[in-house]
Amino acid sequence: MQSAIGAARHDILELEAQNASVTTDNQGGVVISIKKFSGGDGVYDGLVSQLSSTLGRDRSESLLPMVEDSLRMALDQAGHSDQTITLTRNPPSATSPQGEFTMRTASAVMTTTTVDANMAYFAQVFGPLAKLVPANF
Repeated sequence: MQSAIGAARHDILELEAQNASVTTDNQGGVVISIKKFSGGDGVYDGLVSQLSSTLGRDRSESLLPMVEDSLRMALDQAGHSDQTITLTRNPPSATSPQGEFTMRTASAVMTTTTVDANMAYFAQVFGPLAKLVPANF
């Protein structure tokens, strides 16, 4: 099941990257804008079908209704709405000797002082979208 969810997530990230544009804001942050796209429902339906096949009819009828919202959230609503991801870096300071990295989405904000590690995390989690970030960021 985990590999099916991971494959579906990767497919959605590919669709997002195909429908994304990248700009920089006036403070040097990177703004990734993802437009609403089609194709996500097919990925979601394929995942549900694969999970149903793996679980069997009885278990899937019991389990899938309970996890449907989580699956949709994991797949970023499968392209149903525009999204924005904003990445910012702040230079080193007395309180943050390595600088700060912040990633903002509509549902979360993550700030840390381990900049390089978090760019690696962003690349790991967002795969194809990370390739859109300028190399000098």
